[in-house]
Amino acid sequence: MTRRIWQARSAGEAAAIIARTLPFTLLMPIAILATAAISNTLVHPMSSVMLDKWGIGLVDLKHGAVVRLFTAALQILKPYMGISIIGMLLLFVGACEYRLGTRRTLVAFVSGHLAGFLFAPLLLG
Repeated sequence: MTRRIWQARSAGEAAAIIARTLPFTLLMPIAILATAAISNTLVHPMSSVMLDKWGIGLVDLKHGAVVRLFTAALQILKPYMGISIIGMLLLFVGACEYRLGTRRTLVAFVSGHLAGFLFAPLLLG
């Protein structure tokens, strides 16, 4: 990919190569930023009411709110957390996607996310 980027004739062609090679890496930060903009957590911390509505815990899973496992991945609790979340996604998920491919990266991301939310309360509680 690196050689193809350097051989690209324009910045648009280089961007297209990156977008074809790293689609998940590029779409995930866009989804997080869009969710944060809609929920206004780009400028204000997430309120406890919003956290109760969109966050995840064992109580939520017992009540059948399984969809929150997936919506919680798109939430930013405090505005300054967005920079580190986006940076880590671009660096680590991008490296993983470049090395393993989109499908394996997606499986690794989702399984790691689910394992973190399901097993962390068992370890901490």
